[in-house]
Amino acid sequence: MSDIPTSPSATGHVPGQSVTSASATSDVSRSPGELRPARPPIFSFRNIVFWLFGILLPAATIIIEADTHLCADILFDPIPNWWQFALVALVPAANLATWFSITSSRNSWLPRLAHLNAFAIGVSVVYAAMFLPFTPFALLGLLAAGFGLLPLTPLISVLTLATARGALRRSRDTATPFPKMWIGFVAGIVALAAPYAHDFFTHEMLALAVSKDAAKSRRGVALLRTFGSNKSLLRFCYNDAGNLFPSEFGPALFGNRRAGGGIPIEDAQTIYYRVTGEPYNSLPAPQGALRGRGGRGMWNFDNALGGTQVAGKIPGLSMQTSRLDGKIEAAAGTSYVEWTMVFKNVALNQSEARAQIELPPGAAVSRLTLWIDGEPREAAFGARGQVRAAYQQVAVQQRRDPVLVTTSGPDRVLMQCFPVQPNGGEMKIRIGITAPLRLTGERQGTVLLPRFLETNFEQGDAFAHDVWLESDQPLDGAGSTAKLRLREKELQGTPGFRISLPEQTAERWTDDPTDPGFVIRQTVRRTATDVPPRVVFVLDGSKAMASELPGIAEALQKMSAGSGCTIVFAGDEPEVLQAGGDIAKATAWVRSRQTIGGRDNVPALERAWDLAATDPGTAIVWLHGPQPVLIASAEPLLQRTERERTPPVIYDLAQGAGLNRIIEKLDRFSGIRPIRASASLAGNLEHLLALWRGDASEFSLVRERLPRADAAPGPATESRHIARLWGLGEIGRLSGSPDPGGLDKAIKLAVQLQLVTRVSGAVVLERKEQYDRAGLTPADPQTVPIVPEPGSVLLLLLGGGALLLRRRR
Repeated sequence: MSDIPTSPSATGHVPGQSVTSASATSDVSRSPGELRPARPPIFSFRNIVFWLFGILLPAATIIIEADTHLCADILFDPIPNWWQFALVALVPAANLATWFSITSSRNSWLPRLAHLNAFAIGVSVVYAAMFLPFTPFALLGLLAAGFGLLPLTPLISVLTLATARGALRRSRDTATPFPKMWIGFVAGIVALAAPYAHDFFTHEMLALAVSKDAAKSRRGVALLRTFGSNKSLLRFCYNDAGNLFPSEFGPALFGNRRAGGGIPIEDAQTIYYRVTGEPYNSLPAPQGALRGRGGRGMWNFDNALGGTQVAGKIPGLSMQTSRLDGKIEAAAGTSYVEWTMVFKNVALNQSEARAQIELPPGAAVSRLTLWIDGEPREAAFGARGQVRAAYQQVAVQQRRDPVLVTTSGPDRVLMQCFPVQPNGGEMKIRIGITAPLRLTGERQGTVLLPRFLETNFEQGDAFAHDVWLESDQPLDGAGSTAKLRLREKELQGTPGFRISLPEQTAERWTDDPTDPGFVIRQTVRRTATDVPPRVVFVLDGSKAMASELPGIAEALQKMSAGSGCTIVFAGDEPEVLQAGGDIAKATAWVRSRQTIGGRDNVPALERAWDLAATDPGTAIVWLHGPQPVLIASAEPLLQRTERERTPPVIYDLAQGAGLNRIIEKLDRFSGIRPIRASASLAGNLEHLLALWRGDASEFSLVRERLPRADAAPGPATESRHIARLWGLGEIGRLSGSPDPGGLDKAIKLAVQLQLVTRVSGAVVLERKEQYDRAGLTPADPQTVPIVPEPGSVLLLLLGGGALLLRRRR
């Protein structure tokens, strides 16, 4: 390839030709750039070789990688954006321009082509270095099986560009100076490395932010908030931050100089939240600007398979359809919703779909179904550890078809199903949720829907949930039937459906399914409100609270002047204001706080707890946004809840829907009182203060178990949902009691009532022997709750009418 044909040299000699006349030697006097009459042969062996390896091979490599992402799926993404795509495209373009210039004898292009050639050499050298660790394997593959040419393309490009540069040098007139190579060479390296400069700074500040020194950590986070690259941080959340450049040289060049090598992915995910105020998995996994297939044809590696965390998004895994079918029994004060989901996987390997779901307050999962070979299979309910072990045995080890639901905090469950089969495979599940109506008055209630808090699958821009609710009483603005199509953001923000309660709701009873000698009675009662003598407010300083501070300050102005008020602001460090009865001072201080990124609320809650412990009866009011990351360990706070004899009550006022890792850790602490009277945080605070002033009242549904002989006569209901909700409360009491057998009793009751609770879970397995091996029994389909289809209801009514008519006759 070094003998690529060149145009006549200064001596007038053309390779492959002999000098036959004086006219040929007279070409020396021609000016640079003038066309020469003699041209080298175009279709020579050396020209064909140069075309194949210098132009066609790099061009084909670029096109194949842009279309199939073979290298990106297996090793790394060599062209993650359009800038780098353009730079690598200059390699075949430079060779093509060189060939055209030499074969057409246009010397006027030579200076610019020489610079372009040096620039392309710089780009190729960098890529050759990036592929250098894989070059021996590519050579072995090429020699042994005839494949492996594509990884060798950068090295081949360096050789062909060097050959082309020699041809350019030989084609010039002696009077024409040849440009220095180092100018274009350095420019090519700088142009390729320029996008990584911001990445390099971000990585160095990330290494500072994960420091064990609190001051250094705060400085690193502050610099990242101001100057860092959020896109780079997001990549570090999915890849080892020590491997910044996509090559084996990354750790050596950009390692964080610690014994552990690269920065752990978990630390990068925590810093991403502290910097941006958003969880890393709320965004799609980074795939580069040229990747548009949504994971199709990719290999997905899921380190969280079978675990207890939702973790990051899985490219290629998406929710295909979602429907919520519900039945509201206003007279019984209950609702039952079945959430049917279909997942699709277009990747090359099996994937696990995971999601954390927020249930309505006081609700529980009472049914779980998985479709296997097109047939619905009901779940088995058992002890929490028992069902998880069965799921991991079948899903992770045997790679079969189970689905698992367990709790992940108060009113939260974790759903995981595996495997969603590759190459367009689908998996269909159904979760049944029994919930009480939330009372907003003695004769008024609200129906709430479940919603996602965290998912590892994607939902398209046009994706929507189909909602169909049937009620025995008119729903606000929708009659007795509500048919909606809600996008994900709309489902997140749906405040609920208001409903009027009939007089029969005031007292209802149903049979106790665990003992025919007892009944479960439910009554509507006014909730007594304890007015605390002193309040410690904990105010979250995260970015999500920026729009809430003015409303909080306005609500605080309605506090009684004699109330003792202390505010702990959860900034990068807790800040404390002892306002006493000076409400104006407290509101001004709240307005002046700065919200940014994601702040750790655990130290602020610990400080508030210690302040409240000095004055018995003091309440803690926690005003916060989502807490998707547990920045500091919650063990010191958990220790206070377990060791304190008279712990303070924590009123939990959250801004919108979102994860709360702190509440998850406090799952067994009974002193948390969620306030969800309004759709806004400020509205919930005003409602709480109105309760303390006596300007508002709260009502609740109280359930108790009575001997059948002692039950007062009253309207009965066939619905078992009242018994299930009583059982949910009883299970919480038993599992938290000091009785040594309380936990076993709680598990037994949960299995009898078929409920997912803090001590129990539900799992669907594929075969009977798998249930037998795990010591589980699937639920009888006749005992699970259902949402009757409209056609089924009509048939039942017609059948009942026909039976009555027959009896009369």
